[in-house]
Amino acid sequence: MSEFISGSDSLSLNRRQFLGSSMVLGVASSVPLMSGCSTSQLPAEHYQTLRASDLVLLKALTPTITGITAAALTNSMWQAFSRQLDRSLTGFGVLVVAEYRTLFDLLDWSLSRGVLSGHWSSWEEAEHQDIESFLYRWRTSSITELNKGYRALTGWLASSWYALPGPARQTGYPGVPSAILPVLQTR
Repeated sequence: MSEFISGSDSLSLNRRQFLGSSMVLGVASSVPLMSGCSTSQLPAEHYQTLRASDLVLLKALTPTITGITAAALTNSMWQAFSRQLDRSLTGFGVLVVAEYRTLFDLLDWSLSRGVLSGHWSSWEEAEHQDIESFLYRWRTSSITELNKGYRALTGWLASSWYALPGPARQTGYPGVPSAILPVLQTR
């Protein structure tokens, strides 16, 4: 495994190593499905699309991506935000939901979570620095799929956060254009 890791925190892979690691990740991502350890495909109670395990990951990522402190993320604020995330994800359509679920499953299963994010314990135990390191690793990775995962997570969370009236007002952002707001709030 040490042949895959360069002197820095980011992965540096040649074509052969990338193909080998892709095969390992492909097999690793299918093990939870074959072993019956996969995340439930049913949405969490009171949600249309997001599952309970998805919510754990998203709650861990929220403070780092939005800039709010974990202490300031009140239960009512989290409920409003998680419902906004659920509405927007549902509105993306079936194919995009399937892609996000694959990403969530990879980040939920401990082996693939550790390999891909560098964070081996559960997301509930993640500290701010753990999340920052994970996001930095994906943002600066030479692996295109990790860059895409970074952009998908941060773009979706940030846009959903600023679609809420409170966070938008706090930044001086005038809010979502009135023509778009009804679409975001009705899904």
